[in-house]
Amino acid sequence: MKWLLILAMPIVLQAQEQQPAPCCLQRAAADRSYNHDRLILMVQDNSRARAEYLIRACGVSVPFTPELEGELRAGNAVENVIGAVREVAPKAGPKPGETKFNSKDSLTYVWIRQVSS
Repeated sequence: MKWLLILAMPIVLQAQEQQPAPCCLQRAAADRSYNHDRLILMVQDNSRARAEYLIRACGVSVPFTPELEGELRAGNAVENVIGAVREVAPKAGPKPGETKFNSKDSLTYVWIRQVSS
């Protein structure tokens, strides 16, 4: 029985090595992470294990929100895929127009959208 395990091990390792590289790695660095639409399509079109692998390898460019979680669940994403998105997605920040009162200086701050030049 020990000989079978030793002989089977290289076969398993070869199968893992032959997995195709994620297509996102062929894109420019700025375009590697999944945007909202590509993320939803990728989750629907891939197996659970492949979807989780792609999310962790390529990243996600949209914040994890309850709405995104609902869309992923509607696309039949399982918990480990949703957890991977939650882990790699950027943190949601304040939205333009939101206000925040700072009690230290008694000022109210309004978040504005950054304009690039």
